[in-house]
Amino acid sequence: MERQSVKRAFIVRPFGKKKFGKKQVTVNFEDVEKALIGPALKELNIEGRTTAEILESGNIRADMFQRLLTSDLVIADLTILSANVFYELGIRHALREKRTFLIFSRIEDEKFPFDLQTDRYLAYDHKAPGDSLLKLIASLQRTIASDVEDSPVFSLLPALRSQDPGRFMVVPPGFREEVQKAEAGGVAGMLALLADEVSGLLWEREGLRLVARAQGRANLPNAAKDTWERLRLIDESDGEANIELGSIYYGLGELDQSNLALNRVLESRIADPQQRAEAHALRARNAMTYWRRKLADTEPYMRGTVALQSPRLKESYDEFRRAFEEDLKNYGVGIEALARLTVWTSLIDRLPQAWEDAQESTIEADRHREVLREDLKKLTAAVSLSIEIAKRQTAQEPGIDLRVGLAQFALLASKKVERVRAAYREVVEYASPSDVSDMRRFLAGFADTSVLTDHVAAATEVLDGRTVRVSSGNVAPARVLLFRSYGPELLSREAQVREWIRSVVEAETTACSGSANLMAIAGGACGGDILFHEICQELRLSSYMHLPFTRDQYIPAFVGGEPSWIERFRQLETAIPVTLMQPFRDMPKWLADRQGYTFLERWNSWMLSVARSAAKLVTLVAICDEMRSDNEGVADLVRKAKQTGVKPIIATPTSFDQPRGGS
Repeated sequence: MERQSVKRAFIVRPFGKKKFGKKQVTVNFEDVEKALIGPALKELNIEGRTTAEILESGNIRADMFQRLLTSDLVIADLTILSANVFYELGIRHALREKRTFLIFSRIEDEKFPFDLQTDRYLAYDHKAPGDSLLKLIASLQRTIASDVEDSPVFSLLPALRSQDPGRFMVVPPGFREEVQKAEAGGVAGMLALLADEVSGLLWEREGLRLVARAQGRANLPNAAKDTWERLRLIDESDGEANIELGSIYYGLGELDQSNLALNRVLESRIADPQQRAEAHALRARNAMTYWRRKLADTEPYMRGTVALQSPRLKESYDEFRRAFEEDLKNYGVGIEALARLTVWTSLIDRLPQAWEDAQESTIEADRHREVLREDLKKLTAAVSLSIEIAKRQTAQEPGIDLRVGLAQFALLASKKVERVRAAYREVVEYASPSDVSDMRRFLAGFADTSVLTDHVAAATEVLDGRTVRVSSGNVAPARVLLFRSYGPELLSREAQVREWIRSVVEAETTACSGSANLMAIAGGACGGDILFHEICQELRLSSYMHLPFTRDQYIPAFVGGEPSWIERFRQLETAIPVTLMQPFRDMPKWLADRQGYTFLERWNSWMLSVARSAAKLVTLVAICDEMRSDNEGVADLVRKAKQTGVKPIIATPTSFDQPRGGS
């Protein structure tokens, strides 16, 4: 589920009561924030900070500079001629080109500073600042939605580039380590939890970037897509986020969504040549996919004509060529452009009448054909030179990318079939299954149109002869059962609780056509948790014990001192997989800014993230009284689960008080 990230604002204003103007009018700026600025930010779900709130952090100037640079919005009150306010406003205007909003109170005979009179601003009455609340809300909404520059510095110096806030956001080492551990352990649920926990933190943007990259490397495309989309909501022009989304949507078969993301890169003024090259290359790949889909729906005898006359062929060539022109060192996209042009010119030579029919006249058809042939010679030479430079810059054995490039260039440029076969043999010894898949995709563009048939057959023969190990992996469950309940208070009603849990698990198993399609997650507390795992074992349902911290800390806190329950816990932990959220009971230091966030709440969020990462369908089975607060955190998980659309099956503790069979 997409969620709008909380925007952050920095408020630049005077503090306390200040006298101003010829008549020494008193303005209480604390009242202005309480009645006007604060309520407006709250209405828009924006977190606001002022200089006063960072006084205790040490170097106030460093913190102030960082907030002026990284905040999504700055509100500056220019009512009085305050040196600090104008100093901070000047820094903001010099660092960020937009989303700075000015306010001031209209005071008789006093003028707004001349140099800022043309900027967007709101005038309020200092005697009744709350009267301007609706106007401020509307004005801030327009400012947030607008891409118009409001900094006079950037307006007067159009060649000046805004600073990338991400370069100045310091991600705590502890968070980096948690991301690395989760990625190394393949723990998708922990990565999802970390993405959720950075929401609203000052360094949220770069924290999300770390998680999204890790999810991509861990082959979690849907999770990575959600995280990159959250990052894009913070900054629509984020080049890396849009490029990654373009690639992910391509992999998911959503080509229109992919092109939308890539277009945002190409329309951005701050995208660098490498990002533009990658965006063009990915757009070209999308065009190729559209082209191949069209050919797949065409009768074989018409494929050549349809392939030649399709505008997607020209589009894919143009995009790959633009990508190569943006970055001539990228021989890979140069090879792709050369491949499209090779197919295009080969089809023209084979189907001259179809080519002529698509042109204005025979003269135009001949002229265009000669231009493309000349382009083929020039592009072949340019790609060859790019590959040669890459080879010279490689001190050791060529890497897999260069080996693949050499093989693909041989297929396009060599006259000898045996040379092509030899070049592909030099690749397969080092290629991963992913590399082989990419090479097959490259060859498919020729096979669809019967171009370079002998060369393609030789390359395919080599690839077909490679033994690829395919990991059996674990089959994803259709549904996850997540269990949570109270502990000690249920001990006196063990038989009734056991009967209810078993009936629910059996019903869910039947609905999923057997236990093989289910996975179960719970803690290990005495009472409900242990009963749940024992019942899963009896029904041959795979269950996993998830603990917030080490067993030695967990047992006295959640299992208790009763020897029989401790023994049952010990038997379970040797029989089923046990996963720890963290090795200590204290919250990580990087979560210090999340006021009121306890380790129990983190445990709940973690188990829910694990469940939702493992399967699209999740059922929460819980024993909970949602009308009361509890120190075991059960109601917290029930609330979070319902907010995320999880199916709830809830029983209250009092429901087990009734005698079985009624009265």
